Amino acid sequence: MNIPYNASLKPPAPFLPVSVSNLADVDRVPVSAKIDTGTDISAIPAALIDRLNLTPASEIVVEGYNGLQSTLYCYDVILRVDRLRVVGLSTIAFAEDYVLLGCDVLNLMRVLLDGPALSTEVSFPLNQ
Repeated sequence: MNIPYNASLKPPAPFLPVSVSNLADVDRVPVSAKIDTGTDISAIPAALIDRLNLTPASEIVVEGYNGLQSTLYCYDVILRVDRLRVVGLSTIAFAEDYVLLGCDVLNLMRVLLDGPALSTEVSFPLNQ
């Protein structure tokens, strides 16, 4: 799977098409996902909480790049990237309109970021 960077951003950034659903897999919502290798846990748009009828499954203390800590709710979802299906992924919500793909998902795939070509190559292990 080879995907061009989102060139409408300055600087251009790597995004992948994904879908998010609740654990009942009732309403699968397609959304863009920004690749963020500096993020431990993936985040979903806050607007999806009501749309997917998500309820908090747990809480987590997170620390932002500014060093401030806060406690956030975690929401369990099903996240799909191409043929990869991650069931019960614990995510946090944030105020953007895209998913933020963290290392919890990125570590399940091979990702090649080709900055000079502004493209992302993604492949999956055979057992996925």
